[in-house]
Amino acid sequence: MLQKNTPAEPVAPLPALSDAGTIRLDAPFPPAALSEEARAVLAAELAAQPLHLPPEAAETAALAERLRAEFTVAEEAQIVVGRADVLVERLVFTAAAQPEAVVLAAEPDFSGCRRAAERLGLRYIGVPLKADFTPDVPAMLDALEKHNPALVYLAAPHNPTGVLPAREDVETVVRAAKGIVAIDEGFAEYGSGSFAAQAGQPENLVVLQSLGSIGLAGLDIAFAAGSPALVRKLAETLPPQGGISRLDGAAARFVLEHADVGEQVQTLQNERARIANALAEMEDVCVFHGSSGCVTARFPNAETAFGALAEQGIRVLNLNGAHPLLRHCLRLGIGTAEQNDEMLRVLGNVNSEYVLAKQSGLAAGSEALARLNAGMAKSVLLAVTLFSLLSIWLVAHYFAQLG
Repeated sequence: MLQKNTPAEPVAPLPALSDAGTIRLDAPFPPAALSEEARAVLAAELAAQPLHLPPEAAETAALAERLRAEFTVAEEAQIVVGRADVLVERLVFTAAAQPEAVVLAAEPDFSGCRRAAERLGLRYIGVPLKADFTPDVPAMLDALEKHNPALVYLAAPHNPTGVLPAREDVETVVRAAKGIVAIDEGFAEYGSGSFAAQAGQPENLVVLQSLGSIGLAGLDIAFAAGSPALVRKLAETLPPQGGISRLDGAAARFVLEHADVGEQVQTLQNERARIANALAEMEDVCVFHGSSGCVTARFPNAETAFGALAEQGIRVLNLNGAHPLLRHCLRLGIGTAEQNDEMLRVLGNVNSEYVLAKQSGLAAGSEALARLNAGMAKSVLLAVTLFSLLSIWLVAHYFAQLG
């Protein structure tokens, strides 16, 4: 019998999230760590699913309780399962039940909250994050007082950079808000500072989580946890079984039971730290330390770096141009040690070329300045000489007039 965390053979290496020949490091988390035996059992279980029947409520309820245990959700909280983008939109819809509802979020934000608000014709207020992608708490509090939003949407960690806000900053916003506060932890590293244990406390607090954090982003399964009254309202707006298919639900239950999540998280943390440290050693590269399955950094030549990686078959997420705060930023996913080494090699070569060009530019600038100074000295000497000659001529002319 296959048991969780006791695979019959070593956990299979994390495969490249690949198109043919492409190393896919544009995802926020690596794939789930399953042994080869577990993969075979999963394939057999999915093949045995009765595809002519819709998913049953009991199966969705079982998944919800498995999620409660895995993510340590408060016992008092109620859970509703659904697709990530649908949950965001339905939360906004639930908030819209209030007259003249306002939706407020920190920006840049890739959750789709703005789009959902605009589709529903709601007023949307975006509060810019600070330059390090953490919340500007005074600005958030000012916006809360001024607009009294029906929904406040916070990503912790930030989506798309993975930067984790200080817990006390998030708690300050939660205490100040009168409407629903949704904390989106879809980018959160498994087991890292989650608010799931506080879901529904206070009653306006809803926590969103995604199975992407354990390598199942392809299933697009998420859940919302909060007070029973609020979650019931949210559930009423969702399709049956949250829109989760029978196959997706079965795959999620299996991976939650058999994946070695703890080992995967430790490997991810080690590789993330190694990548961040290597990038920090590169000249003029700014690393934004986070708590996700990726590293975001600002490069002096992001487009060049992105192009060089693409030429070597390495796909990362180019954030440059998506928002002024994301200027020259790339988000680098965490792959196998070998994949990460190759990515760092390419980025190191690009940075070395940048340093040489920078030094050449400085040398050329120094030479030009020296030439300019030399030319100015000659001009000044010539001007002084001409002035002296003119002075002598004027004096001679003056005395000649006196004679």
